[in-house]
Amino acid sequence: MAHARMERDRVGDPQEQASMMEGLKQACKDKRTWLFCFMQNFHLSACSFNSFFPTVVKTLGFNRTVTLVLTCPPFLFAGAAGILTGWSSGRMHERTWHITAGLSVAIVGFVIAASTLNTAGRYIACFIFPVGAYSVNSVIIGWASSTLAQTKEKKAVVLAMTNVGGQIGYIYGAYLWPDSDEPRYGIGFGASAGFALCSIACAWAIRVMLIKENKKIIQSATENANLYGY
Repeated sequence: MAHARMERDRVGDPQEQASMMEGLKQACKDKRTWLFCFMQNFHLSACSFNSFFPTVVKTLGFNRTVTLVLTCPPFLFAGAAGILTGWSSGRMHERTWHITAGLSVAIVGFVIAASTLNTAGRYIACFIFPVGAYSVNSVIIGWASSTLAQTKEKKAVVLAMTNVGGQIGYIYGAYLWPDSDEPRYGIGFGASAGFALCSIACAWAIRVMLIKENKKIIQSATENANLYGY
């Protein structure tokens, strides 16, 4: 059933099976591929706090055991937010506003966390930015998958490129949380907010491109045709 639904949602005329090398060429020639790669990279760069989250929670001033206990609840809420956002995006066939809303929530959380050392305020922020940041991952990957699925090979390459491109963010993101910036971690939170904003910008750039593509499809279609979701 899932496979049949994906086939129905494919935009454009089905193309003959191609080699993986041909799929790579198709993906690299499509500028939307690179926008999705950048969007996912910026998104996961904004999530670089993941490896340092216990360190951030430690700045609340509690002992080691309490700190580790307090680390868990924000991720439970973030997981629930990810499921809810993915379900809502799929049901509404909408991507851009879901990404914008989720990452905007994350930006608010980053700003609060960087601007206060108050225990209650900072711990509330520790709920806000993971919920916002982690809510959009499945939306981005699903959007890339449905938009660039002209051939199975191209789709496979695009998903690989998007995931690998995103993971690169964790490499340099690790250097944004130096011990010298403790306890405020303004560098890390500020950079994360900037990355989230860049990811939103990529989403809107893709939206503009897909609106133009849909207009071309409508003008050239002789019967009902699938349109890109955005």
